[in-house]
Amino acid sequence: QVLQNVPCSQKQSVENDCVLVQGTSTVYLEEGVAVSDERDVTLDAIKQGMDNDEFDNVSDGIEDVRYVSLPLTNLETGTFGFMSDKSVEIEYAYELEYKSDSTDDLSTIQFDLENAINEGAIPILMGDSDATSSVIGVSSNPADQVLQSVECSQKSDGNDCVLVTGTMTVYLDESDSDSSLGEGKEEELLTALEESMSNGELNSSNDNIIDVRYVNFPLTDENGLFGSTSDNPLQVDYAYELEYNSNRNLSTIQSDLEEAINEKTIPVLMGSSSGDSGSMNNVVGVSSSPNDQVLQNVPCSQKQSVENDCVLVQGTSTVYLEEGVAVSDERDVTLDAIKQGMDNDEFDNVSDGIEDVRYVSLPLTNLETGTFGFMSDKSVEIEYAYELEYKSDSTDDLSTIQFDLENAINEGAIPILMGDSDATSSVIGVSSNPADQVLQSVECSQKSDGNDCVLVTGTMTVYLDESDSDSSLGEGKEEELLTALEESMSNGELNSSNDNIIDVRYVNFPLTDENGLFGSTSDNPLQVDYAYELEYNSNRNLSTIQSDLEEAINEKTIPVLMGSSSGDSGSMNNVVGVSSSPNDQVLQNVP
Repeated sequence: QVLQNVPCSQKQSVENDCVLVQGTSTVYLEEGVAVSDERDVTLDAIKQGMDNDEFDNVSDGIEDVRYVSLPLTNLETGTFGFMSDKSVEIEYAYELEYKSDSTDDLSTIQFDLENAINEGAIPILMGDSDATSSVIGVSSNPADQVLQSVECSQKSDGNDCVLVTGTMTVYLDESDSDSSLGEGKEEELLTALEESMSNGELNSSNDNIIDVRYVNFPLTDENGLFGSTSDNPLQVDYAYELEYNSNRNLSTIQSDLEEAINEKTIPVLMGSSSGDSGSMNNVVGVSSSPNDQVLQNVPCSQKQSVENDCVLVQGTSTVYLEEGVAVSDERDVTLDAIKQGMDNDEFDNVSDGIEDVRYVSLPLTNLETGTFGFMSDKSVEIEYAYELEYKSDSTDDLSTIQFDLENAINEGAIPILMGDSDATSSVIGVSSNPADQVLQSVECSQKSDGNDCVLVTGTMTVYLDESDSDSSLGEGKEEELLTALEESMSNGELNSSNDNIIDVRYVNFPLTDENGLFGSTSDNPLQVDYAYELEYNSNRNLSTIQSDLEEAINEKTIPVLMGSSSGDSGSMNNVVGVSSSPNDQVLQNVP
């Protein structure tokens, strides 16, 4: 193979042309015979012939044939040819089985194997005597990653084995705006790599290697999981704008993209380039679940072409940690890998139709307004309650803790209320306003010594499209949101929203007891009378309607009488209880 875009080290005349060529000879041995000195003997003969100018006259036009020692790859940089700011990464995976009593450590074995893989790639990616290639360099960097906590599919007794993900960087000519890897080149390379592993060709790259077995992507199972689950999951949220060809199917693109994003995070969370356990050695599994959500009614910040479609997507990866292990840097490491992949356009080719994938920093909520999306005059309020237990010696005041927690709750609500790739949503905005209310004079159901605890009622405002007279929150959406909120509190997910939070516990409505009382009674009651007209469906039971309505009215007054959004006692700090008693009375004979 003539290697394109690589100049010769010298020329006898400026008028001559010169190319660097990678050659291959095949030596067939008797069956069952191990390789001896055949490789060295072959190379010695070829080198001797070139050094003695024996090949200079075998074809009219040859001026000189000069032997070049292998490897072509610069072992210090891991690169052959030139580097540029325009590159493509090719990923692969393999099982590496090696001697337990190896004379080299695993990092040395990996180094030799990576260089051998890189050498095999050079003629495929840069070797083309009949066409013009855009490839100017091939590198074994970044280093291959050993995936921790994952067993090989097979190995013999007395051997060690690791699962490895590898990445090859292919540098392209950045002076050519149309430069590319070349159609079918990645598939050709991976096919050749699989073949070289299956026929044992790479086993000779280090004397301690027993076998190198190709592993097909994706590494994940049909549920998007690599490794194993645990009872200690960490949910990592991120967001991105996905610009795509309007003639392509969005759900197919999303599926391919989620898989690629997940594959990107696996080696950084579970991999080690040295063969030793890395900083993320507590990670036992990585999953693309739950599915990414397209956020309806929110335009992208930009589009490369007006003919493309573009959506804002909130994505989630789940990182499973060993049980009992505290979260370390796993969230930041995951987000850094995803952002880097999107910034470097690594995901633009994972599915036919993708034009661009742009990382969007969280939170999506505007922290000044507490709102994501748009506001309108048509809205629905969703109420909830929780106990907030936090450090007595907190480094933040309660209002700051509440602010962080409210925004985290709002972020979790966005994909539920606005995320739907298959249906039209009427929701155009979600807000954490009005501010959550701390209920005074009410003790939590539990708390540990040394901590403070408050009971809080929260309200989320959901803005609807007022141009559509039929716009609504959507059937079952409020229940879905409250169920998800309860789950996020029970699994401790929201505890990380502020370092001073000990626990957030969901409290079911109604807050009142069976007699309609919240808080406590006293010998100093104030009776507040009010009146209203109640128009209702004549086919429904009035007493049932009244009971539900009285409860809702009572719940509405609790936070304004006993609540404070700052965490300090408010103007109503003398109120110790609120009750819906006595029962509301229907006035007869009055239209």
